[in-house]
Amino acid sequence: MLRYWSTKKRNPDRVVAFYSARMGAVHEDAEVALRAAFIARRELIDDLAAVARAERELRESFRHRWGCEPQSGSPTLAVGQIAHAMVVERCIRLARKLRNRHTPLTANGKIKARSREQTQVRAALSAALDAQATLMNGLSVAVSAAFPIGRTSMRSHHETVKRVKLPDGVRDSWTGLSQTSAGGGPLIIQVGAIAYRPMLACFGLSQGESSYLQQQTRTAVELPLPIPALVNFDTDGGFVTNDSHTVVSAVLRLVALMPAGELRLRIFDPLKLGSSITHLNDLADKSKTAITGSKIYTTQKEFETLLDGMTQHIAEVTQRYLGSRHPSLRSYNELAGETAEAYRLLVVLDYPTGIQAPSGSVDASVLARLETIIKTGPRCGVYTIVLASHQRQSSYASTWHDSVPDVPAGLPVLLSGTTHAEAPSYWPALTRGSLMGASQAQPVSSSFVDVRDAVVRSNYKAFATITPSMQWIATVRSIDTIAADALVRRLDADVHRVPGVSVDPNSVSTLARSSRDHTAVGATAVADPQSIDTWWRRNAADGVRVTIGRRGDRGVAELLFGSNEPATLIGGRPGSGKSVLLHAVICDIARNYSPADVQLYLLDPKQGVEFNVYAQAKLPHAAVVTVSSAPECTLAILQTLLDKMYTRGKRFRDAGVQKIDDYRPINRGNPMPRIVVIVDEFQKLLDTGDDTTSTRAADVINRIIREGRAFGIHLVLATQSLFGVSNLPSAIGMISTRVALRMSDDDSRRVLGDTMGDAANLTRTGQAILQSSNDTFQIQVTHETDSTIAATVRSARIVAAAARMRSTGPKVIDFSTPTLPGGAVARALKAVRQGNRITFPLSVHYGLEPAQTVSFTATADQNLLVATPSSYDDTSTSTAVALMGMLLAGCVRSKISFDVIDFSPLGSAFAADLATIATAARLGPGQRFHEQRDTVAALLSVARVVVDRKKTPRANDPHVVYLGHVNTAANLSSARGGQIHELATKIVNNGPAVGVHVVVTLDSYRSFENTLGSQMLSAFGHKLLGKSSPDDALALCGDYGPSRLDRGELSYVNPAGEFTKTQAFATLPPTFWERM
Repeated sequence: MLRYWSTKKRNPDRVVAFYSARMGAVHEDAEVALRAAFIARRELIDDLAAVARAERELRESFRHRWGCEPQSGSPTLAVGQIAHAMVVERCIRLARKLRNRHTPLTANGKIKARSREQTQVRAALSAALDAQATLMNGLSVAVSAAFPIGRTSMRSHHETVKRVKLPDGVRDSWTGLSQTSAGGGPLIIQVGAIAYRPMLACFGLSQGESSYLQQQTRTAVELPLPIPALVNFDTDGGFVTNDSHTVVSAVLRLVALMPAGELRLRIFDPLKLGSSITHLNDLADKSKTAITGSKIYTTQKEFETLLDGMTQHIAEVTQRYLGSRHPSLRSYNELAGETAEAYRLLVVLDYPTGIQAPSGSVDASVLARLETIIKTGPRCGVYTIVLASHQRQSSYASTWHDSVPDVPAGLPVLLSGTTHAEAPSYWPALTRGSLMGASQAQPVSSSFVDVRDAVVRSNYKAFATITPSMQWIATVRSIDTIAADALVRRLDADVHRVPGVSVDPNSVSTLARSSRDHTAVGATAVADPQSIDTWWRRNAADGVRVTIGRRGDRGVAELLFGSNEPATLIGGRPGSGKSVLLHAVICDIARNYSPADVQLYLLDPKQGVEFNVYAQAKLPHAAVVTVSSAPECTLAILQTLLDKMYTRGKRFRDAGVQKIDDYRPINRGNPMPRIVVIVDEFQKLLDTGDDTTSTRAADVINRIIREGRAFGIHLVLATQSLFGVSNLPSAIGMISTRVALRMSDDDSRRVLGDTMGDAANLTRTGQAILQSSNDTFQIQVTHETDSTIAATVRSARIVAAAARMRSTGPKVIDFSTPTLPGGAVARALKAVRQGNRITFPLSVHYGLEPAQTVSFTATADQNLLVATPSSYDDTSTSTAVALMGMLLAGCVRSKISFDVIDFSPLGSAFAADLATIATAARLGPGQRFHEQRDTVAALLSVARVVVDRKKTPRANDPHVVYLGHVNTAANLSSARGGQIHELATKIVNNGPAVGVHVVVTLDSYRSFENTLGSQMLSAFGHKLLGKSSPDDALALCGDYGPSRLDRGELSYVNPAGEFTKTQAFATLPPTFWERM
């Protein structure tokens, strides 16, 4: 709000009191001037007193003589200027005659005498009244001429008012608008000014046959005293005016005075279609979104939608934030801190356009909604400014119905062109308070005699009064384009610099410890991020309670994972804070639960690195972390969770229980940890481009949602958008806990429900709507920074070490760069041979297994075809080298005989790597590398082995034949035939049944067709295929899948036709072979 009003010196009441005192001082000066002017005309007053005494003496004489009142008539002023001395003498002389005359004795004589004397008295009294009226008018003119307050005095008042200068932004001016600053205090600004003039009203008689008493008014000052019209939006709610420049000034000043993002404008501009406050259209897109919502409403239908939205917002603020604890949104925001709710300003231009029915009359429902917002909005931080243009223009009719009110009810009204003798009740309260020092018009008698008698007694207040003259005026006459442009540039910069709302973990932890919502777990069970002594005090026996942010002014937001909460769905578009929320979940679990209670599976199928920090720093809770991994990798891990569900189910049955809640209490010594599986961008699993994979992913997610909670496995599914996802698991509908960060209206309804588009109205990063089975409310997510995340992982490892927990870190699946095989793979290379079966760990497994294996048995078609086209993948050569290395390493370590025949050009990278292996490896019996010139001899030798084994069927030792880069072997061409082609085809066809398995590498299906021949493809039950053309993919495996692979990926096809994605290990270094 406004820092200007936050100091004691500049308290609004003090400012109002100052202006009221100034008004009183001006009034006192006017009173002094009036008294001086009255006294200065003492001779006129004395003359008036003499005439009045003579008149009274004449009346008393007539009354004494005849016992009745004389007929005096009325003053006519017909004789013009009358010598009052002659009138006085005439009245006195006649009075004396009446007192000294004898009264006739006869009745007839009395009648005649009274009639004659009545005529004489009437004439004398009329002259007396004319003389008094002339004197009264003369006095009025004289006093009015001498009345105006002196220039020196008024100059002093003006200077005093100017010294209390309202600051830029608060003052209704363009000066310094781009330099304003915001702060705390009530939202009070100047809206125009009240031009105050003390007016003099003197009594006199009008001339004419029907003379009557009237006031003659005259101003007391040449220039009015400008008193700022102050509007307190918290109490007044806004204002109505008929001056467009005042509206533009107020709107832009409010935007300038409020911190970026704390005031949101909603503007209805039906006649000028968005150009009334045209400078707002010059804002950058980000600024428009933050300030105006990127939209100015122009049609009546849009206006009704706008009113509905504002009404709904007021209801939400009332119910969610205020309740019985807070009298207003400002009170709530003072306690809410980072989660303070933004204020709204509804600007209705060209009223009453927008509230009309088709007939031209008022639409009662629209007007009622507008007046409801005006009435209930201020308490909820919704203010209204109305420009009453009175143009009577309508989109339906050329004329308005008389029933349309001039202004909506409930707001202060400031209209130019109207003068008031006192402050109207519909002016703003602070403005009326500033005018309280002004004199109010005093009721006076309308009797000429009463006024005359008061003047005679020197009571000037009955003869002349000081009457206020007040008129609201607009102080901004035009728009200062230069100042407005500067303001636009500043607003753009402010919005760009806004760091966003940040709720740090420490403040959330403090709130959680004091929150009433934590009575179930106890305040001491909430970890303090700064004190590791408080960590890991919670128990996951009944579920996992995760604090993810701040709720309102004194509460926290939580996610619950237990037997009644199968999963959590999170949605938020890029930049909304979705990743921040996921880190908040991970860090809160790491602080409050031990790894023995909760394990984390952190899966990112979008091939991202969001969870890499937990992999590198080895978070003890993290069991699995995927980095730069394909969706199939995440799917494989989820499928292993199904196996874990089966294993846990068997343990539950053996223990006689049905779910983890019952199992953990009876196995306290070896508690079974709950598993929280976080899948970022889970929709990638459902939109892989492969219907089979997407359908399988949907089935796996369905099963885990439906059954996983009983086995202590809970899903957190996060997504940017659900739009266009065709394989959405049906079990998503079972998820009652949902979090929607800023997203489109359609996505908001997909995440929160068909009637809940609320997330589209969120503006801050980390601001979200949390929906549970019991309630829906707005939250601000805990902001875990890189430093707090690193500190959390580091501290968790310290706590784990203190508890003597052995942790080697998570299983990290990282496909960003090829990796060397680990210890488990090295051990598997020593156990390739298992009876008549040989199982080679050839490539990286897209799951939790140490490696993707290829198993050969002594049956037909047990050969391996490796096709890695270099035209589609520049890693094809290194891939082929790595695969060959793993194959030969398994043979060498497990003492399996082999023959290697490589057809690659001499000097090629592949040939060089092969030579390195041949030189460095310690080869055993039957393990041979052949030169190309020895190809025939080598093949003949293998062919004889095959023939011999067929003649004497028995369990034979496995043997591997490696034919490398056959696409460059011209002498292997099927078209040319020849001995080499014949020998190779015989070995491929007949070898597997007797334990001789052929591994062929080439670059395309055409190469295969040109060498071995297409009819030989069925002899290769195992295939490892790199990215290829759609035609090659279809020809090699009957599916287009390999054509959709990414760089470095392989598709393994087993004899059953099942596809599995994989990736080659890094090429084994020479030191590996030397150690062998």
